[in-house]
Amino acid sequence: MKLLIDIGNTHIVSALSENDKLINSFRIPTNQALTEDLYAFYLETFLLQNHTNIFQVKKIILCSVVPTLHRIFKIFAKKYNIELFDIATATKLSFNLPYSIEERGNDRVAVIEGVIGYYEIGNFICIDCGTATTIDIIVDNTYVGGNILPGLHTSYKSLCDKADQLPFLEIVPTEKVFGITLQEQLSSGILHGYVGQLKYFISKIHCDYPNLPVFATGGVASILTPYMGTLWLEDKFLLEKGLHYIEKRHRV
Repeated sequence: MKLLIDIGNTHIVSALSENDKLINSFRIPTNQALTEDLYAFYLETFLLQNHTNIFQVKKIILCSVVPTLHRIFKIFAKKYNIELFDIATATKLSFNLPYSIEERGNDRVAVIEGVIGYYEIGNFICIDCGTATTIDIIVDNTYVGGNILPGLHTSYKSLCDKADQLPFLEIVPTEKVFGITLQEQLSSGILHGYVGQLKYFISKIHCDYPNLPVFATGGVASILTPYMGTLWLEDKFLLEKGLHYIEKRHRV
């Protein structure tokens, strides 16, 4: 059994994989004070719910954008005698990348690999919606560029932090692009404003590379999908699928 771990800025997502198939996953908030023993407690609770235990985990496939926690999970693997594959060291990718993995971002590389490996295509746009939203463009299995912009919740929190009279209210789904109450106006502004931003990026990319399919993932993607319609296909496990495919290529 393998454990796929994605250490993001907001959440740490862990997924179990057996016989190259994802079984189940859990997420905990990213906490810089997390120790290897505390993570082991969370993990063992999750494993018990899946009728297994930590000693059945033979390999960890790790992706991290948080250096402090990256080191903690290396300690965790060593302490529990689990083989570790860190995708930061990956050399066998299924697409041409004119940068180092570290410069481009481990998580972005994994998402791209998830699309290529699972959907078996080499021309697409992938959008990862999290603390930051990243847009990556692949043409003929070559990375041709992308964007980084503040995530939806990051943008909203920044607005409320800067405006003293704007409380941090829950964003609620809204069909209208305007509202009456403060919550309705914030919700419509944040949601429809963000959707409009993404649609603009996609339309401009399609001017250069027409008809590229768009794949979306990340914790915020599910909030945006009802407003994006058929413009993109959401797959919340793209990164985990990518970790699986990268590790699989390095077995050969």
